[in-house]
Amino acid sequence: MLARSERRAETTLVRGRTVLLQPVTVGHRLQWTHQLTECHELRTSSDLPYRFWREGELLPTTGDPESTWTSFPEDGTSWVNTTMTVKNGVDVEQLGQAVETISQEPDAGRFRFHAKTEWTDALKCATTIDEFDQAGNRIRTETFRIEGDEPEEILGERTGPNAVELLLAALGSCLSVGYAANAAAMGIDLEELRFELDGDIDLRGFLGISEEVRPGYSTMTCTTYITTDASDDEVIELKERVEKTSPLMDMIANEAPLETDVVVT
Repeated sequence: MLARSERRAETTLVRGRTVLLQPVTVGHRLQWTHQLTECHELRTSSDLPYRFWREGELLPTTGDPESTWTSFPEDGTSWVNTTMTVKNGVDVEQLGQAVETISQEPDAGRFRFHAKTEWTDALKCATTIDEFDQAGNRIRTETFRIEGDEPEEILGERTGPNAVELLLAALGSCLSVGYAANAAAMGIDLEELRFELDGDIDLRGFLGISEEVRPGYSTMTCTTYITTDASDDEVIELKERVEKTSPLMDMIANEAPLETDVVVT
């Protein structure tokens, strides 16, 4: 939805008469207070057509998710309008509210994430993720299970990706979130977005053959492919915003502190 200072009224022709559409704050999916017995069409001053169905739902005939959603007020004497601003599937208003909340209440932005990995057989393992902490509160979620294995060339059976491949996947996932959210905040439409990531590793480090070779990636590359009507300058600014605030890029480039322990059971 538009921020309160940006809301505007519109006039439109409905069944042969002009009515005023007043912006109001409502939920994502509006319910009608009146049932219609037939399908009607409304065309707003922004020239977006909509069809009204008697079940009480309003669907934009353009299929555009960034649209003006309309419902009847309780007295049925006029029409009520609200604009829900959604970019790339991201609710821009909710994004702004989250930024404002965390700015005013820093604890709301403090998270602790958890993962439990168990060896299953040979070089296989399974990682379970089903909870995280926010501001000291434990939040239970759906359980996600990630299988890990090595390629046959590294004595595995290739039943799942290995750890260094999952790191590439994690980086791609992080950048995807960053691009979608920042593009939405900047008002940029994304038609297509994908990443191709590569990492070079020399097993002499992992196998302890050479102390001069690091066990992990020696280099990593990421190429972003984006289809958008934004200008080149806007895309460059978007890229800089994303990479500056990406948690994964920060952890990889700046080596997050790691504490380890072992418990004999």
